[in-house]
Amino acid sequence: MIKAVIFDIGNVLLGWDPKNLYRKVFNSEEEVDLFLKNICDAEWNISMDAGKPFAEGIREKQAQFPQYKDLIALYDTRWEEMLSGVFAEPARVLKDLKAKGMSVYALTNFSKEKFEVAYEKFEFFRLFDGIVVSAKEKLIKPNPAIFRLIAERYGLVPETTLFIDDNHKNIQTAKELGFQTILFQYPELLRPRLRLKGIDI
Repeated sequence: MIKAVIFDIGNVLLGWDPKNLYRKVFNSEEEVDLFLKNICDAEWNISMDAGKPFAEGIREKQAQFPQYKDLIALYDTRWEEMLSGVFAEPARVLKDLKAKGMSVYALTNFSKEKFEVAYEKFEFFRLFDGIVVSAKEKLIKPNPAIFRLIAERYGLVPETTLFIDDNHKNIQTAKELGFQTILFQYPELLRPRLRLKGIDI
């Protein structure tokens, strides 16, 4: 029997994609892809999710690519334009779980500064009984340590805790640690899959 549900945030409850911003800046999809692959790349973004101060990450990247200084700055100053908003059905599922008395938590890879921006902007964050943010802990999924941390901090038993994430590696780590899991792929399938897990919502 599932007693608690842990949600990932990015692209499970809240849409996020740097392309949302840089499509407004560049003239072609090819230019967007090249910039996000070779300049403001995923590995660099992860370093800030892992705890590097956002301003420091921006400065380092600007020093590395001074010719792109202004475009790199947009990753900070226009970060909110990367968000595509709350996914309506997963947000309803979260609200319904909470209303039924289920314990709900969040485990998210997020920079400290941008998490604080998102937290103030979106009401669904208030529903969680606890939130673990990678940058604040200096740990990042799929490191098993961050899964152990959320379990220990909130007294969760992996076997009776369901973890929902859109990343295969994160799901695999959770499974190896004994958590029940759902790989999030389509918002409209979340509720039916929860029912298959025995959660009546």
